Amino acid sequence: MYVYKKRFLVLFFTIFDAIGRAIFFPVRLVSRFEPVRVKKILVIRLDHIGDVVNSTVVIGPLRKNFPEAKIHFLAPVWAASVVNSNRDISRVIEFRPSWFDRNGSKFFKNVRSLLPLVKLISKEGYDLCIDLRGDSRHILAMFLGGVKYRVGYGITGCGFLLNLEVRYKGIMHETRRNLELLKAIGIDIKEAKIDLSFPDGDKVSAGLLLKEIGLPGDYAVMHPFPGDMSKEWEDKGFMRIIGYLWERYSLPTVIAGGKVDAGKFRPTSADGFFMDISGKTTLGSLYFLLKRARIFIGVDSAPAHLAGAAGTASVVLMNGTHMPAQWLPKGDKVRAVIPAKGKVVSGLDAGEVEAALDELMGQK
Repeated sequence: MYVYKKRFLVLFFTIFDAIGRAIFFPVRLVSRFEPVRVKKILVIRLDHIGDVVNSTVVIGPLRKNFPEAKIHFLAPVWAASVVNSNRDISRVIEFRPSWFDRNGSKFFKNVRSLLPLVKLISKEGYDLCIDLRGDSRHILAMFLGGVKYRVGYGITGCGFLLNLEVRYKGIMHETRRNLELLKAIGIDIKEAKIDLSFPDGDKVSAGLLLKEIGLPGDYAVMHPFPGDMSKEWEDKGFMRIIGYLWERYSLPTVIAGGKVDAGKFRPTSADGFFMDISGKTTLGSLYFLLKRARIFIGVDSAPAHLAGAAGTASVVLMNGTHMPAQWLPKGDKVRAVIPAKGKVVSGLDAGEVEAALDELMGQK
C-alpha cells in the first residue's frame, strides 16, 4: 500500500520495491529482533508538531521494556520542545528536514538534507530504530546509517530496506498506528497515552502573560490560523464565535498563534471581547495557557493537539479529507466539526460550532 496520490509514483515504487525485495529477501529472512541486545534506540518523527505530540505514546512503553537502554528522539527543530523535557528520553536530537519545511524546498535541497541525516545516525551506532511516519527518506537514512534493526511502514517506498516492515492497516487513530510499530516488536499496549511535559519556566511565563493581558479568570483560546487552505475558515465565522462566547458564557477569547500569525486576524467588527497574543508564546507556555483555559476552539493544527493533551475541552474544525477517527486530537473532551458540503472548512456553518460549544460547556 502506498499513500502517494500520483499514479506515476505508485507505479515507480511498486516496481522499485519489487526489485529491492527480491534482492534483500535473503537478508530479511535471517534478520531477527533480539531485545536483549538493544542498548541504544532511536525514534524518528520529523514532520509536524501535532505528529510529534502523538508520537509521545511510544516513549513510556519503550522505556518500560528497555529500562537500561539509551533512548534518543530525532525531532524537527520546530517541534523539539514537545519532547525536550520528557523524562524517559535520554537525548533529543534536533534536525531541520527540508522536505517537511512548510516554506517549501526544491528536490536537490532535499537530497542535500539527507546526507547530514545519514551522518547524524551513523555516528551513534543504534541497535534499534523506529520510524513512526513511514518515510522512504528516513528508511534510507537508517539503512545507510548502519542501524542494526530497522522498523517502520513502507508506505512511501524502500520498505525492503527495513528489517521489519509493518503492515499499514486501514483507518485508525495516529496514536494507535504508532503503537502498532511497538506491537510488531512484542510491546503490546492497549491504551495510547500522550505524555507531554514542559519546563516550569513555561508555566511561569504563561501566568505572567495572563497577568499582562489582564485575564485572571476564565477565558477561551482560539486558533484560527490553518496550515493549509483546506482548513481555512473566514474571520467573520470566528468573530461570531467570539461574540457567542462573550454573550452566552461571559468568556473573553485569547487568539493564539505563532510569530508568522501576528497581525493576521483582522476582523471587520468586534461583537465580543478578545485579544491577540500571536507570537508571544512558546509551545510550552501555550500548553499551560491551554491547560488553564475553559475551552479551545480552532482549526485542526498543533494548538488543537496541545489542547487535547492538556485535557482542555476542545472544538476542532476539520476538513473532509482528514477523518476524525484518524486525525482528531486525542482527548476525552474533544469534538470535531466537519463541513456538511464539500471537503474544506470554509463550508462550515457557525451554528454547528456553537452547538458543539454548548455540548462541551454543559448547555443545550
